Amino acid sequence: MTDDADSAAAEGSVTALREGAILRVTLDRPERRNSLSHPMIDEFVAALTEAATDDTLRAIHVRGAGADFCAGADWVATNTEGHRPRTGALARRIPHTAHRVIELVHSIQLPVVCSVRGWAVGLGCNLALAADFTVAASDAVFWEPFLTRGFSPDSGSTWLLPRLVGLPGPSGCCCSGRRCPEPTPRTGV
Repeated sequence: MTDDADSAAAEGSVTALREGAILRVTLDRPERRNSLSHPMIDEFVAALTEAATDDTLRAIHVRGAGADFCAGADWVATNTEGHRPRTGALARRIPHTAHRVIELVHSIQLPVVCSVRGWAVGLGCNLALAADFTVAASDAVFWEPFLTRGFSPDSGSTWLLPRLVGLPGPSGCCCSGRRCPEPTPRTGV
């Protein structure tokens, strides 16, 4: 592999393959639990934007390659060695990157189905919350880790989760930083 090919493989990819009237979107970076690099987020936004105008599509299926759904946005990979971002740089970038994915999944006029197994963390958790339907395997773990670092949850979880399940119960995961098991019919997620 060339250096460019090695770099592209390390950044992962989002593949969007059409199967009949279904668009199957795969987050493909299993060695990093499908954490989304900036190029992957851009690919995801492009796939959803294109799907939104395709009248022949009937549904979008989002899944992760390997054992995990999505470990969130990969903010570590965006910083080069020796470079430390200015205070607030992360918060300024989020609305232009990760939030756009959630906004598109939530507002697109096609049913979005997420298949979650393994980790659904941060942006991955919120992607599952924004979908119209989320199917969780028995090993699925939903977690908002920003809370354990002293930040508020990202990508709309404080808006999405209470609207799905109400304020008590599982929405406590959104406010406490606890890891939550897979959704159940009782919780409504």
